Amino acid sequence: MTAHCAAELLSAYVDAELAPRQVRRVEDHLAVCEQCRQEVAELGRLVDRLHSLERLAPPPVLAAEVERRVVLEAGRDRLGRRIDRRMQRWSLEPAVGLGFALVVTFTVVLFLFAQGVERARDRTIPLRFVDAPAGEVLGAPVGEGAAGVREVAGRRFTRVDGGWRQDGAPAGADGRHVLLGGREWRRLVAAHPELAEVVELPGRVLLLVDGEAVELTR
Repeated sequence: MTAHCAAELLSAYVDAELAPRQVRRVEDHLAVCEQCRQEVAELGRLVDRLHSLERLAPPPVLAAEVERRVVLEAGRDRLGRRIDRRMQRWSLEPAVGLGFALVVTFTVVLFLFAQGVERARDRTIPLRFVDAPAGEVLGAPVGEGAAGVREVAGRRFTRVDGGWRQDGAPAGADGRHVLLGGREWRRLVAAHPELAEVVELPGRVLLLVDGEAVELTR
């Protein structure tokens, strides 16, 4: 009993789609198989009838629709590729973006903190003391003379009307005015830390700083 060729193989033989080696095998089989020869003949007649049919052109509407769909699909493919590339970049960008955001946030917080400290210093309320009546010294420590003489910050101060004057400071002269607790006062204390004790003296204080007369006010 002879095995028959598959219909797909015979169809490919009729359409001349087989390799030379496959063609020889099919022809060797056809030489001994009547049934396969008849099937090849029918396939040949069917192909001839198909070739004899009139070719019909597609309607213009169908051609336009096909062209539109081709363009649409091509656009979708380009959009899909762009989205894929964007997603690949986004997969790397979050870490960089987060680090940059943290740096910016830290910088802003540090700036606001520095501004707050500066404003708090500017708003510092200087200590105020009630002036004692003339000839009387309030809160005088042990060793203060009855005439109102005090040793503060290594300097000798004498009680005068409305405040204190350091020995050697020009009497009756107005020195450079400096507000206790202000920026200028902080600069003086930074250069001469011992001056911080001067705030113990009530009222205005006239003293010498580097040979210059300075009047501290409250």
